[in-house]
Amino acid sequence: MWFLIRSVFWLAIVFACLPWPENSLIRQISAALQSGTKAAVMAAIDEARTTGAMTCANAPAACLEAAGRLGQFAAGSAASVSAGPLPAEATPKPPPRPDGPR
Repeated sequence: MWFLIRSVFWLAIVFACLPWPENSLIRQISAALQSGTKAAVMAAIDEARTTGAMTCANAPAACLEAAGRLGQFAAGSAASVSAGPLPAEATPKPPPRPDGPR
């Protein structure tokens, strides 16, 4: 059994180190996947932008309220990043030691 495991391990190392020919099909598939993904992400961003613009045009009060909440969230996030060290009560404490003879 150990012989098989060692053989598979070393054969995997050898095959990983062998020079393999460049395959243009793999590059074409990779490029197609990347361009398809990029197109899907851009379509989702455009849809979100359009939906947001229509929502703000239909209900400006709700849009202003959401913008205010987003501004508060962004301000709180920026403050927590530059706040410096944590207060003493927020630092983790070591677990208690058991009482008793060793």
